[in-house]
Amino acid sequence: MSLLYLVLPGNHFRDDALLLYNAINSYVKKYVDLYYDTVEKMTGVCCKAEELSLLNKEKKVAGLRNSGNTVNVNFISKDQLYTVLTSIIFTCSVSHASTNFPKYDEYAFPPNYPALLTGTPPKDKTPLEENHILKMLPDKPTTMDMMIVTKILSQRGTRSLGDFEVQCIFETEARKW
Repeated sequence: MSLLYLVLPGNHFRDDALLLYNAINSYVKKYVDLYYDTVEKMTGVCCKAEELSLLNKEKKVAGLRNSGNTVNVNFISKDQLYTVLTSIIFTCSVSHASTNFPKYDEYAFPPNYPALLTGTPPKDKTPLEENHILKMLPDKPTTMDMMIVTKILSQRGTRSLGDFEVQCIFETEARKW
């Protein structure tokens, strides 16, 4: 399936997302190379699983489970570090935005994606009458509450990548990018 995903034409999200992924990867490579110009300088560079698990409430990191014991993930090549950092930045920005921001567009018409249905779910594939479906939808105040929450969650509350509220990069070379 993933191979089809890569070769099918007209996949606009894929095409745009790959451009953004590659731009983030390019930035990450420059930044990592600023500090680690050789692999030897990476000796001892590691991330504790509990640090990485802050990104995942279930504490699953790259297939590892943190059972409370300290588990270190050692990077043995810059390519590994590039991939992990690029993936984290991409997931927390591009991937999140692509699923979060269009929510209101889909949920604004409640029958499209009702956040709540009442009644007994159908037990077979017998077509339902419109009347039956309308009875399952929530009342107007509940619908409005759900729409308000969805609208708030769909709004952009962050700055663009690279538009830092507080400048934390002090190295002259790094600030050029």
